[in-house]
Amino acid sequence: ATAEEVAILESSMVLITPDVKQKTEEEASSRAEEDARRKAEEEARLKAQEESGLEAEANAKRKAVEEARLKTEEEARLKTEEESPVKANESAEALARKEATARAETAARAKVMEEIRLKAEEEAGTQTSVDQRVTGDAKFENILFDFDKATLRAKSKKELDAVQLYLAQNNTQKIIIGGHADAVGTEKYNLKLSERRTQRAAAYLIDRGISESQLVLYAFGKTQPIAANTNSDGSDNPNGRQKNRRAEFSGADTESDMVGGKLIAFSRRVANQSRQIAGSAAFKGTFYKVQVAAYKYPKNYKHDKLDDLGQVAALNVNNITRFTLGRFNNLKEARQFKKLIVKRGTADAFITAEVDGERKYLNELNGQATLAKGRSPKPISPAAMVAYRRVMDKFGDERVEGLEFNVQVAAYQYAENYSGKAVEALGEIRSKKLADSITRFTIGSFRTLQEAENFKKKVLNKGTNDAFVTARYNGNRILVKDLIDNNFYAL
Repeated sequence: ATAEEVAILESSMVLITPDVKQKTEEEASSRAEEDARRKAEEEARLKAQEESGLEAEANAKRKAVEEARLKTEEEARLKTEEESPVKANESAEALARKEATARAETAARAKVMEEIRLKAEEEAGTQTSVDQRVTGDAKFENILFDFDKATLRAKSKKELDAVQLYLAQNNTQKIIIGGHADAVGTEKYNLKLSERRTQRAAAYLIDRGISESQLVLYAFGKTQPIAANTNSDGSDNPNGRQKNRRAEFSGADTESDMVGGKLIAFSRRVANQSRQIAGSAAFKGTFYKVQVAAYKYPKNYKHDKLDDLGQVAALNVNNITRFTLGRFNNLKEARQFKKLIVKRGTADAFITAEVDGERKYLNELNGQATLAKGRSPKPISPAAMVAYRRVMDKFGDERVEGLEFNVQVAAYQYAENYSGKAVEALGEIRSKKLADSITRFTIGSFRTLQEAENFKKKVLNKGTNDAFVTARYNGNRILVKDLIDNNFYAL
């Protein structure tokens, strides 16, 4: 080295004393610690970074798994929604098949029960047909009756002839006659009806030489049916009720089996009774019927559903054929019979009357007594007033060939008692005595119902408060109510 370089080197050299050495060592130690700290921090940072990466990776995996799960659930949901209509259809079809099977099973059970019931009825009928143990061989069939009647049929008389022959040949033997009724009507009524049937059968035998001492008579009413009066669904069973309307014959040794029956004595009066008379008194010569239909062309009327209730009678009135059922002495009986007819579906059936052979409506009959004395007739019912107003509104101005209207101002049994001074100024007063011996007084003649109604108001203004519009069709008197009831006016 040159002197210059040696000088420079010597100028840069520092004298290392113990203090300097210690300081140098401390600085070296501090740097080492700082390096170690930094290294540790770096390692911690790297480790944290590494751990963070692992956590992120774990989170990513968890997210992927969750997304996969959600995707699977969504696919399952969509598949379920897609399949649900098919399953719903399949479920509905399965339910329909199940219901059809249940109905079939129910029908099968019902059929079996019906067969059992019919068999039981058949057996019951066989049991109740008389097995004459006193003779060993004689058997007599039950005799049957029409609804609400005790009249003997031709077939019944043949059976009674066989009974008469047996009793005549065995004049020491006795026979029990038991009368029965179906379930229509009260117990009291049916007991009396069954008694009349028993009495009628007994009278037939007695009239042919059989002694009363050979007959033991019972009445059971409706207490011992041998067939169902109604079907399983509650509807009427006419065939079953027919079997129950009967008189049975049995040997005298079976009298202990007559529990529930009423032992009765023979009564010629009851036997000759064509109809039971009970409740309110009937007018002399008055009978009640139930009108079931009215037709201009009677061939169009079908009454199959009512045939078992008796013979339908037809009566032509003013070219309209009225069909009626039954003939009763008593209004109460007629009303009871009408209820049965209504249940058969003839909802517009109503009761009419026959007075000394002349057909009448109940409103005429009810007002007859007061009209005979010249008093006001029975007030018109609210329903009739509504129907009359409807006819006025719809047909008041209509003219019909052969139909004219009058205003009735009075009705008297003794025509000489009537004084028409109050209304004579309005026109000629005409009088006519009808078959019921009541004289009707009318005034005016009009082609339309509205004209007659307007004239009636003038009559009312004169003080004749019970005046009303009546009609004549082809010369025959008829009430406006008759026209309404028989569908002359189609409301």
